[in-house]
Amino acid sequence: MAVARERDVTTLDAGLRYLEAFSVVDRLERIACPVRLLHGGRDTVVPVAAAEHLAAALPDAELTVWPEAGHAPHLTQAERFEAWLLGA
Repeated sequence: MAVARERDVTTLDAGLRYLEAFSVVDRLERIACPVRLLHGGRDTVVPVAAAEHLAAALPDAELTVWPEAGHAPHLTQAERFEAWLLGA
């Protein structure tokens, strides 16, 4: 499946600024609901170590790593992601 890529630098910059401003890293211990994390083992944008750190910092987290997946497995493996999300 082909993934559309944003090429407008202004839009990309705005997205990165949003992510920087919306960080919840300083409040992770207060997140009370269960959290399921999915990470691609071949992610070249965010290392698996970051997902491991996030999972360890959350009170109730489950981390799944798909070794062959890249940065956006929910887009590149949409059917598998849906099954994973629904707990199949």
